[in-house]
Amino acid sequence: MNIPAELKYSKSHEWVKTEDGVTVVGISDFAQNALGDVVFVNLPAEGDGVTAGDAFGDVESVKAVSDLVSPVTGTVCAVNEELLDSPELVNSDPYGAWLIKVENVEGSEELLDAAAYEAFCTEEEMRLASLANFPPLNFCCYPAVPDQYLVPSCPWWEATEEAITEMKKLASEAGDKLLLRYLALYEKWQGKLLAKQIAKLLHTSRHAKVVDLLEKKLAREAQNYPKRRFTGEEGTQIRKIQEQAMKRKKILEAEGKRASLLREEPFFYARDSVEYKVHLMIWGTRGKERVVEVETFKISRTQRQ
Repeated sequence: MNIPAELKYSKSHEWVKTEDGVTVVGISDFAQNALGDVVFVNLPAEGDGVTAGDAFGDVESVKAVSDLVSPVTGTVCAVNEELLDSPELVNSDPYGAWLIKVENVEGSEELLDAAAYEAFCTEEEMRLASLANFPPLNFCCYPAVPDQYLVPSCPWWEATEEAITEMKKLASEAGDKLLLRYLALYEKWQGKLLAKQIAKLLHTSRHAKVVDLLEKKLAREAQNYPKRRFTGEEGTQIRKIQEQAMKRKKILEAEGKRASLLREEPFFYARDSVEYKVHLMIWGTRGKERVVEVETFKISRTQRQ
């Protein structure tokens, strides 16, 4: 992970530098790596005001849409329009591909120096981020996005050394010796067959401890990230379906069932129909298989023009 010493960093993973009284803002190498391949960047216009701690735009990758949070309060005096046609520059050159420049700065969030930011990006968080390159999780059974938006790594079925190492640590911590043996085989002979076999194992009750452990670790590390915010009528609708899903979750838990909430957010770059969804995942078993029943709460949103 590249963290230039001359820059300052926010806890929402933007970097900041000052040039001739103007504040330049971009996103860090850690952030672009966690996002994956960036396909669209939504930025404000020159003259717009930005407020420290509030979203000023968003960045869309093959994995998710994430808010861009302003580390300072002031007025936008320049926008990197090159990113509108070449958003991939955020990945290839995160510290050269600045997002906005802000003048008349009146205040800022707490900013970290390089050493403090590296400590903030915990070692465990960086290890978990490596699992984005573990095909049994990403391509076999838990795709993050619909197939039409999926931009695969090449080759499809090969995991990085870091990803396999992290999965081995999870399996070891969960006491899953069988999964460890499969991971050792996969490390030597990576391919579609073994990747799908490992994905199948992770669906069974026998290996549930690994999945539960991963879910717990991801939830803990995700607490450092700001939540995407919606305003106006769409914000009201989102809150309604979240309340409906939470009410249903409490009913299920009162019945002794385990349920998890996941929110699916729209891709702004997509030109087809987009929906906001809250998925209620109800965990259970069917013989040796671990099964998940999914109840979905959603509202449709008209196509962006």
